Amino acid sequence: RAAPTGAGPWGPAAARATSSGAWYDQELLAMNAHAERGDTAQASAAFERLWPHAPERGRTMLCNTALKAFANAGDFPNADAWFSSMQQRRVRINAKTFGKLIEAAAKRGEIEAAV
Repeated sequence: RAAPTGAGPWGPAAARATSSGAWYDQELLAMNAHAERGDTAQASAAFERLWPHAPERGRTMLCNTALKAFANAGDFPNADAWFSSMQQRRVRINAKTFGKLIEAAAKRGEIEAAV
């Protein structure tokens, strides 16, 4: 799939100012579907495609969606690494971020990390 070109109902200027075009929305929905299945490889690949186009206000949600994939896979070590990467990228952390970390730890049976 190609990145947004500026065509569409908002026109070229709006497409350059925001990433909320149809391409971005479609990719984000696909990423969420991968995350819900715990498909970390596909969710991570979608993240890499989306990150350069993510609006500042949408970066936490995008990162949390990737974190959801690790949580649903019960992959706490990679969820923890992902959390560190969020901090390095200076992405805002919220309650959902911590919830996904706790879920990943609990599914792996790492109770001490979950509490």
